[in-house]
Amino acid sequence: EDPVVAVAALVVGLESQVPSIYRKQTPTLRETYRFTDEEVEFFDLHIVSDEIHGERGYQIVLENANTVELQQRCLKICEIGAQMRLLYTTALYYDYVEKEIPLPQLGLAA
Repeated sequence: EDPVVAVAALVVGLESQVPSIYRKQTPTLRETYRFTDEEVEFFDLHIVSDEIHGERGYQIVLENANTVELQQRCLKICEIGAQMRLLYTTALYYDYVEKEIPLPQLGLAA
């Protein structure tokens, strides 16, 4: 695969999603599960580093996806990465959370 498509897949499509996910998880780890700052350090570090990586990835793709075909491949691989992340987090919800907090309680449709 063209390296710019790989950057789009890994950095833009997957890694750039991590900061927004971890920002929602870390307060729960601290407040509900009483994790210490040291125990949550992994997530805190990835929020910062993945924001930087994600921005660099966006710049690489913007500068190097210089044909319509490459741009379309980058967009498609980002869509696939987002779908994969959604499938992963949905599976986690159904395996670990649904029994305690069903979707109607979350204000979401099934």
